Amino acid sequence: MLVLPSQILPSWALLPNIQFDRHAETLIAELTATLETRGCSPIDARSFVITILSCLCQDGTARGIAMRPRQEHVSPQPGQKRIVAPSHLVPRASVNQPIIRIVARQLVEESNREHGHEPPPILLELLEILAMRIDALANEPNWKNILTQPPDYQRNRVFELHYELGGYPAFNLFAAQLHRGLIAHIREVESETNEVRDQILRATLTAPRALIPVIPESWLRTVTANDVSELRLIFQTAAQRLENIENSTRLEYVNELLTLITSAADPRVREFKSCRWNISDTESDFDDVVETHSERGDFDEAHEDDLNELGYIGIAERTSFTNLDLFELNGLDRKRARRQAQWIASRKTFDANVTVASPSVIPLHEIALGYQCVLQRPNDAIQSQLNRVTQFVVFDLLVHTGRPADWITAIELGACSPELSGYPAPIFDPEFGCIFYTPQSYPTIPSRLQPPMHSSPERIANWKVDLERHAFAHIPLEFIYHLPLSPTQVALLNWLMEIRRRAIESLPHVELGTFDADAGALFLVPDQEGFRQCQPNDIKNLWHEIAEHIAQVHWCWSKRGGFNFSKSFDGYYVSRYGLNPILATYVSGHVPKHLECPVHYSLVNTSQLAAEYHGAQAAFRADIEREFALSQRESQIQHLPWLDLKASETESSAATSLGSWRCPRAETVQTIITSLAKATQGENPQQAHNARVTLLAVLLQVTTGVRPYEIAELLRTSIDFSRQELTIGHAGRYHKRPRQVPIATQLVPLIQCVLQRTRERSQLSKHSALLWLYDANDLIPATQARLENIWREAGLDEGLAPSQIPSLYSLRHLYASHALAAGIPNHIVRAMMGHQAVGSALFNADLQRDVHVVFKQARQFAEQMLQELGYDASQF
Repeated sequence: MLVLPSQILPSWALLPNIQFDRHAETLIAELTATLETRGCSPIDARSFVITILSCLCQDGTARGIAMRPRQEHVSPQPGQKRIVAPSHLVPRASVNQPIIRIVARQLVEESNREHGHEPPPILLELLEILAMRIDALANEPNWKNILTQPPDYQRNRVFELHYELGGYPAFNLFAAQLHRGLIAHIREVESETNEVRDQILRATLTAPRALIPVIPESWLRTVTANDVSELRLIFQTAAQRLENIENSTRLEYVNELLTLITSAADPRVREFKSCRWNISDTESDFDDVVETHSERGDFDEAHEDDLNELGYIGIAERTSFTNLDLFELNGLDRKRARRQAQWIASRKTFDANVTVASPSVIPLHEIALGYQCVLQRPNDAIQSQLNRVTQFVVFDLLVHTGRPADWITAIELGACSPELSGYPAPIFDPEFGCIFYTPQSYPTIPSRLQPPMHSSPERIANWKVDLERHAFAHIPLEFIYHLPLSPTQVALLNWLMEIRRRAIESLPHVELGTFDADAGALFLVPDQEGFRQCQPNDIKNLWHEIAEHIAQVHWCWSKRGGFNFSKSFDGYYVSRYGLNPILATYVSGHVPKHLECPVHYSLVNTSQLAAEYHGAQAAFRADIEREFALSQRESQIQHLPWLDLKASETESSAATSLGSWRCPRAETVQTIITSLAKATQGENPQQAHNARVTLLAVLLQVTTGVRPYEIAELLRTSIDFSRQELTIGHAGRYHKRPRQVPIATQLVPLIQCVLQRTRERSQLSKHSALLWLYDANDLIPATQARLENIWREAGLDEGLAPSQIPSLYSLRHLYASHALAAGIPNHIVRAMMGHQAVGSALFNADLQRDVHVVFKQARQFAEQMLQELGYDASQF
C-alpha cells in the first residue's frame, strides 16, 4: 500500500508550530500502528497521522477529535441579539460523524480538486480506518475523557469553527476555504496578546456562525467558491434572515465571510533569505553574542547597532524587515509593518521543518521508485551504460548525503593535497574512500584563524603563526574536511570508475589528454563530441524524469518544484535512524538554524562521524530495498545493483577533528585542575580557599557546560542539596526563566566544604553569593575575571606557557564536545548549556516528558567527566 503525504492535505491546511502533548503523541503512535497493520510503511503511516492531526489540534491536544457536531443550531454569542426564525434555519445534514472524518474528507477532496482529480480511494479508505479506530478508542475508559471532551476554545479556534458548523450544507461546500482562511487569521494575530488575539478571532468566527446555518443547499448547487459576485448575493440574502441587528452588522458578516473564503483561494508561497555571520579580528565576545542572537532569532533593526559594534559583518545578503518587498506591508505604518514582517519570518520555523511529518520529506517508496526509474534505461552501448550508472550514483549520493546537485556534480577524481590553494572542487580519493573538500567559509572560526585567500606571503606567514599559538592550548584546526563514504558508496563509485574508464578507452577519436581515466571530473555524460562533465541541469532533468515515472504509478501525484534532498536527508537520518544532528550537518553540509550554536561549540571526531553515519545508512538502505521489492510487481528488474557489488574494504582516513575552534586539550585542563587540587592543601589558608573556590567553579563548568559569568553569579539559594541541582540564571532580557542542571554526586562534598569555610569567616545571608574569594584579608564575591586569574596562575605554576592555558570559556566547548561524543542527545546538551530557542528554560516541550531521564543522563555524564579529569572527591 503506497501513500504519499503530499497527496493527503495541502500545506496551507497545516497549523504552524504545533507541539503535541503526551496524550496526542500516544494517540499518534496508536494510529500509526493501526495503519502499519494495513500495509503502510512506518514513516508514511506516521506522516499520514501527524498531517491529519495537524489540521485540528491547534493547541497540541487530542481533545474533541472524536466528537460529533452539535445537534442544536449555533446560538448567538454574548452581546449579539440576532434572531432567526425557525423556518429559516437549515437542518444539519449529518451530525453522526466525528469531527476528524468530516474535516479531513473535505480537505482531501479540496486538495485533489485543485489538481483536477478526484481523491484516490486509498486515501478515503485510510481516513475511514482512522475514524473507525478513533471511534473505538473513544469508547475505552482511558481515552473517553480525552477524545470526547471539547478543547479549550480560547486555544483552539479552528476546532470551534468545525464543531459549530459541521453538518450544514454550506459548510460542506466552504469547509476547505474556511479552514484555510481561519488558519491565515490565526497566523496573522499569533504575535498579539491573548486578549487582542481572542477579540480578532471571535470577530472572524462570527460571520460563518451567523450566515452558514441559514443558507439552504438549493442556493449552492450552481455556485463555486470562486464566484465572488454570486457568493456576495447569496450571503446578502442570507443576512436578511437575521433579525434585530443593524444593516451595518449584516454587511460586516457578509464581508468577513467573503474575506475568509476568497482570500484563501490563492495561497501564497514565501521564500526567505538566510543570514550567516562571521567575526572580524575582534573575538572577545564572539561566542556569547553569536549564541544570544541565534537563540533569540532576533534580527530586528534595533539590534543591528549591537552587531556592528562587536565587529560582525554579514557574509550573506541581509534584508531588513521593513524593506521586504511584500504587498502585505503596503499601507502599514513602520511599527505594524515590522510586526507583520516578523510574523512572516516566524513561518520559517514551520516551513523549514525537517521532521518526517514535513511535506517536503520525500517518502521512502518515492525514493525506491527513483532508483527504479534510473534502472529501467537501456544499457547496451557503453555510452548508455555510463549514463545510466552515472545517474544512479548521483541519485544515490543525493539521497544519502543531502548535498546539493551543484556540489555533487563538481566532484573530481584524484588524490587529496594537504596544501590549500583557493577553494578547489571536492575530490574523491579512492585510496582513502572519502570525498575531501574545503568549505566556502568557516562561520564558526574567527577570521584571523581562517585561511587567507589570495593574500601576500607575509599575511600567510602571520596566519600560520596564529595557528601555532592557537594549537598550544586548543585542539588544532582542520581546514580540509572530508565526507565519509560507506563501503556501499565506495563500491558504487568504484563501479562507476570502471565503466568510466571503459567508456573513455572506447573513444579513439577523442584527442589524447582530453579525458583522464584517473583524474578530472568524476561524473561524465555522453554528448555529441564524446563526453562532458555532468551539470546541475542534468540532475534537474533526471528529477523531472523521475517525477514523470512516479506520476505514472500514482496518477494523482503532484510534482514538486525542486530536487533538494536536504530535508529528506534530515527527515530520515536524523528523525528516523537516529544519526546525531550535529554529525548530520557534516554529512549534508548545511546547518539548520536551531543547530548553529551546538555546531559552533562541538568538536566532532571524524571516526565517530563515519561509524554512526555508516550504521544509519545501512538501516536506510535496508528499508529502501524492502520498498524497492514492493514496487517491482511484474517488472523484470530483480534487485538493486549495490547488492551485487562487493563492499569496499578501503580504510577510512585517519581520525581528525572538525568543528569547535577553541576546544581545549583535555590533558592541559587535567593538569591545571590537578594544580588547583594541590593548592587547596597549601599552608596559606587564604590561597587554599581561593584555589578551592576556583576548583569548584571549574568543575561545575566542566560538568554542566554553563557560562563562566553564570558560575560567578550563583547564589547560595541556587543549590538544592536534596535534589542535587543548580538553578542557573534568572528571568531577564534574554531568558524567560532560570534553568535547572544536575550536580555530580562527587561535587557535593566540595560544595559543602566551600560553604562551611566561607561561613566560618563571614556571616552571610542565604541570598548572598555562593562563591567568595579573598582580596588581601577581605572576602568579596567572586567575579569571572578573578576566577580567570587564579586559573591562569595555577597553569603557570605547572610550567605551562601563557599561550598554552585555555580560557575558562573554552571549557564550555570541552563540555559540549565530550557530551556529544559520549552519545548524549543533542537536545539535552542544548538544554544544559542554555541553548533553548524559547529561552534558557530546561523544561521545553521535548524534555518535559522525560525530565528524570534527562537529569539521569546529564548527571551520569558529569560523573564521567570528573573521572576522566582525575578528580578525587575524598580529600574534601
